[in-house]
Amino acid sequence: MVALTASAGMATVWRVCYLPTMLATQAPPLQTDSGAAWLLAVALLVAATGCGEDGPASGSADAGLPPCVEGAGCDDGEPCTMDDTCIGGECIGTLLDCSDDNPCTDDGCDGMARTCLYGPIKEGLSCDDGSACTSEEHCFAGKCSGKIKDCADTEVCSWDGCDPKTGTCLHEQGDKACDDGNICTADSCDPTSGCSHKTTSDGAPCPGGVCSQGQCQSGPEGMELVPAGSFWMGCNEIVEGEDCLPEERPQHEVKLSAYWIHRNHVSVEEYKKCAAAGVCTAPNATNLDMKHYNWGLPGREKHPINGVTWFQSKTYCAWIGANLPTEAQWEMAARGSCAHNPGPDCSKAMRKYPWGNAPPTCELAVLDPSKRGAAKGCGHDTTWEVGLKPAGASPYGLLDMAGNAWDWVDDCMVENSYLKGKGKVLTDPAENQCDDETFRVFRGGSFYSFPAHVRSSRRDFYYPQFEYDCVSFRCASPYTKP
Repeated sequence: MVALTASAGMATVWRVCYLPTMLATQAPPLQTDSGAAWLLAVALLVAATGCGEDGPASGSADAGLPPCVEGAGCDDGEPCTMDDTCIGGECIGTLLDCSDDNPCTDDGCDGMARTCLYGPIKEGLSCDDGSACTSEEHCFAGKCSGKIKDCADTEVCSWDGCDPKTGTCLHEQGDKACDDGNICTADSCDPTSGCSHKTTSDGAPCPGGVCSQGQCQSGPEGMELVPAGSFWMGCNEIVEGEDCLPEERPQHEVKLSAYWIHRNHVSVEEYKKCAAAGVCTAPNATNLDMKHYNWGLPGREKHPINGVTWFQSKTYCAWIGANLPTEAQWEMAARGSCAHNPGPDCSKAMRKYPWGNAPPTCELAVLDPSKRGAAKGCGHDTTWEVGLKPAGASPYGLLDMAGNAWDWVDDCMVENSYLKGKGKVLTDPAENQCDDETFRVFRGGSFYSFPAHVRSSRRDFYYPQFEYDCVSFRCASPYTKP
């Protein structure tokens, strides 16, 4: 039999049960009744999926038909639900949330189109916009608006505002009264002459770019600017103590030109674009471990690309017009220059981790805080999506500079290379003259790492052909003044 039912007065839902038996005994020849062909098609579908007296969602033990497949998608017959899933033998959906938090719209669901509808209510009706700083609110053009409380005073250098929770007027003396919203101007207020806006020097960093002619100009996609500066490279024994390793000594001063560097590790989806262009090759290590290697695993598109060699990393960076960062570039991007490590002696002030000297936690980095291999990846035993630990950002806003995945850098591992800087200042150092069998360096630690391994001075190294699940990379590019 075929039953036609209404749902919420807005749509109809067909429910078909026991059609195989009916059609086998009662259906007329198909060539004389085209409707029977449709019914037979539906019957075959019902026979394959099962159907109870109340519809295809729940199944029926009495009828001897199987229930829907646990955890699989289904259709509960309701037009205004979504993500219908079989749970405990019944098809259950989540009611479509059509609320837009606007008191001046009439929110509803179109059962035929299975979409939300938002219609303006009658103009002029009273409403509440949720702010204590407005009064006499009414609906106008689909929005709730009212008279804004006047908190202005007579002081030239006073910022005047209103607390939306209490309706209290706020007044703050100083340069804030002249803030023009442009990060590339220095705003100030003089009680006599009023506001002034001085253009910031070209090349000054701003979010995602640099200031140029008073405006923030974006840099290379996904990169942050590290301005020119000096820092002390190597292990700071004052704060790192017994964690210092021989290859991290001696601490020495380095001066770097400005450069761009990726905010995050290069992700799987970004690397795929290079592979699709025929430039990059797929990682070879994916068949070794289908849990830790991200290439080809569903849901890992935003994870770091891992299992790539030093050569594959170089190829990707060249494809986007960049290179792997040098060790010195990577370390200053992680720790900051002397300007970010203030004190009478910069060498003693250099921080231990990107965020400072506080011990690593899973709020700051993806690592193994247990110090015994019991909580790899903060308990996930894999990498995480890039950039999910903003609290652990470096002074320049770089993410995952500690943990998640090591970063290949451009340098060769040369014995006693740090001795070259003893007693002198090195400018833009790079150790990149070596053959393809020489160890290359990677920095930063990974989801496997213990706290001592994610120190910003920590160095590790292996063959450039090395393919491992804990190593990724990011790229860097010289800064050219606009």
